[in-house]
Amino acid sequence: MKIVSPNTEAILLLSAPLLMGGKVEGVKPLTPREYRELAMALIEIGRQPADLLQDSDLLEKIAQGSVIKRVLQLLDRGLQLSQALDMWSRHGIKVLSRADREYPRKLKRRLKENAPALIYCCGNLDLFNRRGLAVVGSRKVDDHFELVDYTDKVGAACATEEITVVSGGAKGADKTAMLGSLKNGGTAVGILSCRLKADVVSKSYKPALRDNRLLLCSVVDPSAGWNTGNAMQRNKYIYALTDYALIVASETKGGTWTGALEQLDRFKFCPVLVNSSVLPSSGNKKLLQKGAKPIAFDFSKPILPQLIDAGSRESITEQPDLFDINGSEAKSPPIGKLLLHEDSGGVEYVSKSPQERIEKVVFSILHEFLVEPTTAVELQQITGLKKGQLDVWIKKMCKLGLVKKLNKPIRYVATELKEKK
Repeated sequence: MKIVSPNTEAILLLSAPLLMGGKVEGVKPLTPREYRELAMALIEIGRQPADLLQDSDLLEKIAQGSVIKRVLQLLDRGLQLSQALDMWSRHGIKVLSRADREYPRKLKRRLKENAPALIYCCGNLDLFNRRGLAVVGSRKVDDHFELVDYTDKVGAACATEEITVVSGGAKGADKTAMLGSLKNGGTAVGILSCRLKADVVSKSYKPALRDNRLLLCSVVDPSAGWNTGNAMQRNKYIYALTDYALIVASETKGGTWTGALEQLDRFKFCPVLVNSSVLPSSGNKKLLQKGAKPIAFDFSKPILPQLIDAGSRESITEQPDLFDINGSEAKSPPIGKLLLHEDSGGVEYVSKSPQERIEKVVFSILHEFLVEPTTAVELQQITGLKKGQLDVWIKKMCKLGLVKKLNKPIRYVATELKEKK
């Protein structure tokens, strides 16, 4: 019985190393770029990867010479693939390709053709589409009790408010936040850069995996060991799978720093927030200057409104008082005040009330989810919002012309946003 779709089978044969003894054997798999070029060539003639398994002559229409020979050798690894699938299955690991229905929508929407061709997963796949907070930080967080306590509280608060913690599973802030949520009955998604096969049997994760409260995944072979390049690459997947990102503590080099800069300068998938209240690091201060936004949680109150509020504020490029030794924080602009925007050529109201500030962010997120016609039930499952509140927001978005209502069946789709002149 097949445990992967025909397209996924073909993509595995073409691009996966299929590690069994810890090293790649035989012909070298296609690189992400090589596979992407092959996939685009197939799309141009109306075919898909699975067709290569049935029609070897198809290759002559899209490739030539040594490429054809190499692809045929890769497709001939059936026995090796069967052994790998059997091993992954015994560990509860499932493989998804971009052609599969369960493949995370956020990755497709945000990374488009650069979304990874394959994702190896173990756990509750529904967590891909839940409301999430990415929590990342230096491994040195473990050296400071105050930061460990802070990160643990963030995870616990996420559990209380049904926000999924999304992280890299690395030692330090990543793992502390994930476990902080899991031990309080919450959910988490770990985007691992290596050793997925080992982590799925870890005592730290087995109870949550059994209870469907955890999803561990990786875009590299489940048996692959540590590789700096893979660790850097997975940063963009963490940000792409979440709605907000929190930097607990960053140095001015390393994975946390590089991933945050990539997000701020290039991808801009979600608001990047930095811890500004508990032992804020020099890297955090530098990230504020790069466009990140400060947040100082009050854990006696729900954190979701605090995330929405902080994420909707203007970026602060100068923070003379934020890291003051007395702990004083720079104050945000008063609600309803006029702010100057260089790109608008004048002055405009940024937000007149907390409700409008919240709606501005929520409407932007919902607009992203409605790129394709979607029912209210599907949207509720994706966002995790309460039905009553979601109905109110959708109705208002329709009234504002942000969303169009379709009939037979009733669905909603985002309208094209026009830039202000």
